[in-house]
Amino acid sequence: MDFKIHDTNTFLLHEVVEKNKIDSVKWIFRKITNEKTKHELVLKQNSDKNTALHLAYQQGNKEIAQYILQQITDKKLKKNSFNKKIH
Repeated sequence: MDFKIHDTNTFLLHEVVEKNKIDSVKWIFRKITNEKTKHELVLKQNSDKNTALHLAYQQGNKEIAQYILQQITDKKLKKNSFNKKIH
């Protein structure tokens, strides 16, 4: 499940993060039951090479950023994602 919008490299997750819609972010992740798919979605980049986590931090939306990080169960991936996005 890619949740891709149109034919561009824009994903639904990116769209709802940019609009600060935490309920929609939660809805997307509830629809994904496979942990690997969740990780892949978290790592997806838009055409500007930003992940949804990047966008959340750029907009100062800590609630969404923390929620996205909570969806990552792989501790190594979580640590790497956290370090890259914050610093």
